[in-house]
Amino acid sequence: MKLKKIYLLLFFTSLMVAQNKYQKGYYILNDGTKVECLIKNYDWKNNPTKIETKQTLDSQNKDISIEEFNEFSVENESKFIKQTLDIDISSDGGYNTLTNSKEPNYKKFTVFLKVLVEGKYSLYHFESEDISDRFFYKVENSEIKQLVYKKYMNSDSGQTNIYVNESYKNELNRIINCQDNTFLKTSSLEYRKDNLSDFFIKAKVCNGITNNKLVSKNKSVKVNFKPVIGMNFGFINLYNKYGNIYGDHDLSSESSLSFGGEIEFVLPFNNNNWSFYVQPTINSYKGKTNLYYPQYSNPFYEVSAEFNYINIPVAGRRYFHLSNNSKLFANLGLNITFTTGKPEFTIQRQPSTFLGGNRFNFLAGLGYQYKNISLEIVKYSNLELLIYKSADSSIKYNNMSINLKYKLF
Repeated sequence: MKLKKIYLLLFFTSLMVAQNKYQKGYYILNDGTKVECLIKNYDWKNNPTKIETKQTLDSQNKDISIEEFNEFSVENESKFIKQTLDIDISSDGGYNTLTNSKEPNYKKFTVFLKVLVEGKYSLYHFESEDISDRFFYKVENSEIKQLVYKKYMNSDSGQTNIYVNESYKNELNRIINCQDNTFLKTSSLEYRKDNLSDFFIKAKVCNGITNNKLVSKNKSVKVNFKPVIGMNFGFINLYNKYGNIYGDHDLSSESSLSFGGEIEFVLPFNNNNWSFYVQPTINSYKGKTNLYYPQYSNPFYEVSAEFNYINIPVAGRRYFHLSNNSKLFANLGLNITFTTGKPEFTIQRQPSTFLGGNRFNFLAGLGYQYKNISLEIVKYSNLELLIYKSADSSIKYNNMSINLKYKLF
């Protein structure tokens, strides 16, 4: 199957399979009316600006935009409240995007804030496509304010360095007065969702507060390890424009076992539908063909190739849940190939050609997982094996694999 056909198959599969479930929840309209309903839970990475609701699973869905309501919650998952407030729009990205000012660059927005911790000390989170993690706090009935964290540049002695405005640490020390300073340390407190949520929960213990509670789930990256055994199917294509052995020829298609392991990192948003993985495997190929050139006095030439190699795919994965125990998935990524030993390509009555070096190609795949067992088909783009390739000659390796995996943890 051509690699482009697999890409198309992945695309149409993603369109056909539903991913996110309607779950019990509620929303509160601008006039204060609370509506119990089912809300489609996207496990939002970026804070939403609308929600999809149903009264029952069989009823028609209804979209509600941020202009229409003030609050919503997916039961036992998350809660969001609408606020109009100043948000720092400064970039936290690369060197070229930073400014020379340590002060936040505020702009007023009306957004849904995700409620992380609620009580006397409340913690909120906001993220969008253009604005990375921003955290906000409120003490009892005061206004919601941002906890400031900003990267900026400054020139010292003619050298430009990157600094960080960590005002949020001083602000937390000011608002949360804990007599036991060893209990709540801000010096090493990171500007991250799990760290700040833990800090706000500990604050209630330090101050004897009973109403601080974790509202929205804090999810972290999950790591899965899977032993892999596979069957690899491949052949070599030889092309020579000039010389005694000319033309376009395929060596025999051969199969071989492969062994390895996969380390998968499941990302903590969109209901664990996205992950990336690294999967080193040990592979081999051994094939040959006979070429016939009647114009020569000795017209038969045996062409053979034999080599061992290690594949290290680094790829992304998208899951499509069918039920609680089964799901489809699609892979797309980059593969690194290391040849090992003495890989050779031999044409009878000619010196052997060394196949070597480290090569890069692409992969696409489809698979099915039931509980901890998964089966996948992966197609790799053609891999050039000649060290010194040219338009006049090439030795390309074409292969696909079928892999069986078992998730240990």
